[in-house]
Amino acid sequence: MIHFNLPGIEKEVSALEEETQKPDFWGNSDNSSKTLQQIKNLKDKLASYNQLVETKDEIELLIDIGNEEEDLFY
Repeated sequence: MIHFNLPGIEKEVSALEEETQKPDFWGNSDNSSKTLQQIKNLKDKLASYNQLVETKDEIELLIDIGNEEEDLFY
């Protein structure tokens, strides 16, 4: 089973975004680039997770509708 630490990822994104607000953040282009890439990667993971949850919810709804229609025929 894969464990997805949603709160941990959200917290890490927030912490990294706070780093980008520091005055000296942009002084080191290598570090700032790595941090921005890390933020992007984490946000991509969150977006993928949210899309999967949305798809799961839609599938569950379709199953419920299908079950209700089946009940009408019996």
